[in-house]
Amino acid sequence: MNIKEYIKEATSKIFTIHEKESVSLELSDHLLSKQEFFEDIGYSQDISEEKAVEEMGPGEEIADYLGEIHNDLYNPVFDIIGFLILALILAVSYIFLRKYVITDSTAVPIGIGYLFAIIGLYFGINAINLKRNRRLPAILTLIVGFGISVISFFVNIHINICGINTVSKLKDLMLNGILSKPDKINFVSVLILSAAIIIVAIIAFIIGFVFIKKYESQENTLKTNKSKKTFSKVFAVFCIFSVVIGAMFICDIFVVQTKIKEQYIKDCNTVFEIAQSCESKKQVEKYIKEKGYTFHSGGNNEIIIDGRISDIKLDFSQKEQPDPDEPLTRLANKILVGLIGKKYPKTLEKQSDYTITFDISEKFNSGNGYPNGINSLGLAKIKTQPSDLDNLFDFQTKENSSNQKMIDTFVMYYPKKIVINASNNLNTHSSTINFEYPAGKYEFSYVQSFEQQLLCKNAVEVNKQKNLVLDTLNANPEISNKQLAKTVGAKLVGPKISFDDYKAIFKYAFGTIDNLDFDDKELKKAYKQLECFEFSDDLIFYRFAGVKNDFVSRLPDDELIDFVIFDSKTDIRYVSFSLYGKAAKETNNTYRSYFAGMFRKTYCENVGYYDINGNAYLSERDVAYYSKDGERFIYYQEVDDEGKLIEQYFIGSKGSKCLANQGYVDSDGYFVCGDDSFTKIYDTSKSSIDRYKDKDGNKYIKACEASWDSNGNLLDFDKYLIL
Repeated sequence: MNIKEYIKEATSKIFTIHEKESVSLELSDHLLSKQEFFEDIGYSQDISEEKAVEEMGPGEEIADYLGEIHNDLYNPVFDIIGFLILALILAVSYIFLRKYVITDSTAVPIGIGYLFAIIGLYFGINAINLKRNRRLPAILTLIVGFGISVISFFVNIHINICGINTVSKLKDLMLNGILSKPDKINFVSVLILSAAIIIVAIIAFIIGFVFIKKYESQENTLKTNKSKKTFSKVFAVFCIFSVVIGAMFICDIFVVQTKIKEQYIKDCNTVFEIAQSCESKKQVEKYIKEKGYTFHSGGNNEIIIDGRISDIKLDFSQKEQPDPDEPLTRLANKILVGLIGKKYPKTLEKQSDYTITFDISEKFNSGNGYPNGINSLGLAKIKTQPSDLDNLFDFQTKENSSNQKMIDTFVMYYPKKIVINASNNLNTHSSTINFEYPAGKYEFSYVQSFEQQLLCKNAVEVNKQKNLVLDTLNANPEISNKQLAKTVGAKLVGPKISFDDYKAIFKYAFGTIDNLDFDDKELKKAYKQLECFEFSDDLIFYRFAGVKNDFVSRLPDDELIDFVIFDSKTDIRYVSFSLYGKAAKETNNTYRSYFAGMFRKTYCENVGYYDINGNAYLSERDVAYYSKDGERFIYYQEVDDEGKLIEQYFIGSKGSKCLANQGYVDSDGYFVCGDDSFTKIYDTSKSSIDRYKDKDGNKYIKACEASWDSNGNLLDFDKYLIL
């Protein structure tokens, strides 16, 4: 067998043309050297060729060995599939980030971290390609580099639009949680970053391609291989460095969330500091200058303080006064004359010269770089949970708390809007506060409002006197009026009008109410209770006991109720004959009050509404219902643009929806969304509550007719019995 035939047999199991050519040349070199050796020691050319082939060993065995070590079968399909998957991941991730992250000013660190992460990915791919010595992966990686450059271009544009177009603004956001306003695009920085990525991609491609060419042309040397390993390690280090930096930026979102929460609380404190310190525009201007707040004029007699989270707007526009000839005002005057013998001249005077508005929902809208509104990622730590609303409803029904306790409680659950009608006399007039909290989900989103008062100095003192009255009556419900007046330090004054005048006023006030069954005997009994307890012009009260219930819908008809009405001679905003109290037999004659005027407040510990967890509510409509899995449901009305009712639902905190007429409460007090299989039970019991049952015989009542006591026990309206 000659050399040519031997080489053909030895390389017969090498299938890669490039490898076969390389090995054939190497074998030929080696065999010719041996042949030359044998010729030099005296053998003929033919014999020398045979001996050289013989010393190499059997060609078949050599073929097996060489085939095993040189068959590197490259299939480009896997590289193409990997490229397509990577391109899909980059495209999907960009679309996701564009919708939820990079267009959100609070989430800019995630967008920057994303850029570092994909750049690190690019370096990692290049490090691997240097070891593979393949052209196609290098070309595909270059395409990926151009794609990353395009993505970085758009990401950087969105980050600029969000207001983060300088290093200092990025630092303010990441370290201090200070949000920037939408700004113009800094195209210089955008283009520089994109160009830098393209240049890096081209350089990495060129480096890799040079080594591939050397490999393909068999020009590899020890020095070349060392250089290739060095570049591979450099790319790997850049990969790790970029990924770590990216992870640090992404994790910084948690720092941003914490800082935003801190800044939010500071802004809220600023709002209440102004309301509790300033009575006029002049005082406000002096105060904010002393505090060093940055502010500017908003036009229309406005001052706008540059808040850390959102601007604080102070509006000093004159408010319209109520029309003194308006029918309800005239009726209120007439009733008041009958009750205390004088009109209330200060009723119509303006008690607030300015309004303070702190509204982060106005700032966090799609037009201001926050496409997800108050659901922006950076606001995750100042979100109001559904259960928080129950806590606020419950707090609202409790005894009067201090101003600071009230502020701390409502701010603790992060209202998205605070509006304060600030008092123009901190001694005699309380400020009215409206807190707004977002609630619901998706198309059933709504705003839950809570109205509170920032009590003036007089009101704080008056509330102490009110609580003294309530505590005295709770301790001794049978105490006489004279003894009560002496105990609480009030002056007892008899009715200021005749019974006939009182009867005429009463009829005028309630003449439109159906089924009014108060006869003269009942009216005389009520008239005798018009004795007035006077502390001062700021506080008077009336005591009513054993009056037949015709007004409190939660209590059985004809139930005898006890109640107290607190009022003010000089500062009344409303006059009402609504009777609030509690069924005597159930509460042991426990008194609670109905506050009129500035200090009006209904305490529903006795007359209010409760949910299954014992949380109290001022309004039946606000009561929450809970399913067994813990989802919170509330009653919701869907209306059109003209305010016309479309449909009524119970909507859940997890996005569940139930038609109002299919909402039920089971015998354990849990909310259940029923269906057409629920049928009405016809019975002869005295209860006015309709019962229903499902196909398994489980009993229910309509959710809108359910009621609980303060311990969360489900009640039968008629008998106050657990179902």
